[in-house]
Amino acid sequence: MKHSKWLGLIAATWIAGNALADDPAELTVGLITTTNEAETVKNWQPIFDDMSAALKMPVKVIAAKDYGQIVNAMKNGKVQIAWLGQKSALQAVVEANAEVFVHHLKADGTRGYTAMLLVNKVGDIKDLDHLLKSPGKYSYASGKSSSTSGFLMPNYYIFTKNEIDPRKHFKRLDTGSHQDNFLAVANGKVDVATNNSDDMEDFKGKFPAEYSRVKVIWQSDPIGLDPMLYDKRLSSGLKQRIQQFFLSYGKEASNRDQRKKLITAYDLAGFAKADNRLLRRIAELESFSEQYALMIDDKIPSDQKDARFKELFRKANETNRLLGGG
Repeated sequence: MKHSKWLGLIAATWIAGNALADDPAELTVGLITTTNEAETVKNWQPIFDDMSAALKMPVKVIAAKDYGQIVNAMKNGKVQIAWLGQKSALQAVVEANAEVFVHHLKADGTRGYTAMLLVNKVGDIKDLDHLLKSPGKYSYASGKSSSTSGFLMPNYYIFTKNEIDPRKHFKRLDTGSHQDNFLAVANGKVDVATNNSDDMEDFKGKFPAEYSRVKVIWQSDPIGLDPMLYDKRLSSGLKQRIQQFFLSYGKEASNRDQRKKLITAYDLAGFAKADNRLLRRIAELESFSEQYALMIDDKIPSDQKDARFKELFRKANETNRLLGGG
């Protein structure tokens, strides 16, 4: 790929935070949702009821379709623990005093999910090559810019690597949750949309008629499993207790109750220890995409581009440090 000299790590501003004076009396967990908020909270609530009992402190659960809401809540100290996709997790690490402490383990043993591009079977889009050679003809629905599978992965692998600007290539651009976008394609409201393998398995059971009407025309390599993060300003003792709860939850084969709750929450087998290094690959893709967008923007004078590239590289070095780099 030309212009690879600008490949680096994601550019973002790290806002350093001091340790909290005292741990909060109540923990709030923020969850992303690809369906709806009420369903997500209901599915996860039993696990966090168990956490409340284990930690002997109240645990409140909230959910949001907009990943940025969870990141902002962490930044403002209103959420102390969060489940996020890798792209939004990176934002939380850089901007919101967060750090990765575990990642999901899927019940089917997979080590990650894949991003997908969906079309309706009765539409005239034959394959990805057909789509890329048809500027101005189709409508496109993606996830929000904070979504790994709904935005970053397809943006990088489909569009950036093919030197295509989606804003110019499609006749209309929409954004929505994975469920919204899946249903939009299935019901003929949009020609092509992003999604991912995890949620498509869920939709197969929930919306069998709609599922039968869509097909996949592109699939990414596996994306790493989703992380859980906590506010790094919490006391070391509380962080250790939180991490230990997740690491031990559902691990005893005899504890069928916990294992059932994990399946209900997100088809999980449990959690494994992780840290910020989990996000390195996403950081590299994000950084490349941002630098490439700057490079092809012909509205910015070259001298201003040079200054902006220097700022991107400076911030990239700081992000690299946050992710455990040298």
